[in-house]
Amino acid sequence: ENMALQRRRLGEQEFTRLYSGTFQQMQGLVYPDFTTQTHVLPIDQWERVFHKPFPQIPPEFKITAGVDWGSAQDGDPFAVAVVAYGPDGRSWQVDEVLRHGMSGQDMLGILQELQTMWGITMFHCDTNYPLMIEDMNRKGCNAKGTDKSAGIAYGIAQHHSLIRTKRRRVFANCEFTVAAYQTYAYRKIVSPERSPHAKPSHLM
Repeated sequence: ENMALQRRRLGEQEFTRLYSGTFQQMQGLVYPDFTTQTHVLPIDQWERVFHKPFPQIPPEFKITAGVDWGSAQDGDPFAVAVVAYGPDGRSWQVDEVLRHGMSGQDMLGILQELQTMWGITMFHCDTNYPLMIEDMNRKGCNAKGTDKSAGIAYGIAQHHSLIRTKRRRVFANCEFTVAAYQTYAYRKIVSPERSPHAKPSHLM
């Protein structure tokens, strides 16, 4: 029964990849089940979801944020995705930041502003700048490094399940995130550990 549930949540291709022990070349979009009609909500739907006017969110929702520090050397942007998790397991992305050329102080300032605006309880950060995470905690922003030990494929499968079962939706003000879902695609590889195309995955 549990395996049947996983098959429904993941789809046949993801399920086979994770549970059959065989390697399949993944092709096309990483999240093909994502559609603007199903997963993107206009701001005027805010009150229907949260029963409060924008941008208020009831206290029973847990607000977290994912942080990608980017790299000025590689031209990668600083990216933040703010997500509200409901008590029933559904979640909604409510805000985003995608900016280039940010200094460490600039990034910390933006994160503090986001915490004040949304009441973020935890920032899940990329681990390539541990000193930034330490600085965040010193400044009153609860932050920790993201656990990547399970690998890229596992993380993609878990997020794919959220999309496929419609437990993750995105508000239309998060336009960069919507664009990323629509363009984030696999590249051709020869390793069993799938490696999606590097861009534009910063908000995923």
